[in-house]
Amino acid sequence: MNEIKTRIEKWLEGLAMSENLPEEVVAVNIGMFETEGGYALYLCGSEEYDEEDSDWACDPAFELPENYLMLTGRDFESIDWETFLKYVIDALKEIIDSGNPAIDNFFGQRIVTTGFDDGDLIRIK
Repeated sequence: MNEIKTRIEKWLEGLAMSENLPEEVVAVNIGMFETEGGYALYLCGSEEYDEEDSDWACDPAFELPENYLMLTGRDFESIDWETFLKYVIDALKEIIDSGNPAIDNFFGQRIVTTGFDDGDLIRIK
């Protein structure tokens, strides 16, 4: 779904322009959860990363509690969570591989993952 990619990219560009990730953050998670009428994404960063244990993202060193990307409405409420997850993974891979300078600078050499709060995290970068 192209709308998801466009909205995620604009959201990440906005974060990149307004926020700086602390140097000690080695991994970033773009978390997601279901909401009434759709889904929400958020970003947090951690000073540690463990490929075998997704709990590294549960105690973030960096988070933006007021900066959610809300993906709600008729287009989103009908998408099951597995399909939504696939859309987000595909969108993030395209965005990160696109060479967008603002997003590249924001993430730097950090690991980037995504996934639902109560599920496994998928490494994107």
